[in-house]
Amino acid sequence: TLYLGGLEPTVKEKDVRDQFYVFGEILSIRMVPRQCCAFVTFVKRDNAEEAASKLHRILSLKGKRVNLMWGRPQANNQQASAGASSVPGMPPGMAAGSTDTYRPYYPSMDPAAQGNTLLEGEGRDEGGIQA
Repeated sequence: TLYLGGLEPTVKEKDVRDQFYVFGEILSIRMVPRQCCAFVTFVKRDNAEEAASKLHRILSLKGKRVNLMWGRPQANNQQASAGASSVPGMPPGMAAGSTDTYRPYYPSMDPAAQGNTLLEGEGRDEGGIQA
């Protein structure tokens, strides 16, 4: 999968497809308009490698140079393979039932250290460490 960053908001999927179809069969093109980027996935890795090497630093769409690099694997696929279940509102990597306690503040902003009351469900254990 190739990542295209810095796209103009007016760039459409057809514009991206027109630049990449010459390198081989495209499995999918995923446009992310909010972040002005797109992901191009080829059926064969060789085709993606050729496109990356030929278009790196020279690809431009709608008159603007586009940042082209390899896309990162999606975190959802990694979590699914590890068997971790996702909890809405929980930071990635913290599984449900984890012994780590999620606190929505930095340690230096600990409410108890500032003389404030603890959030509901928080308290100190026998060792004096905040649970």
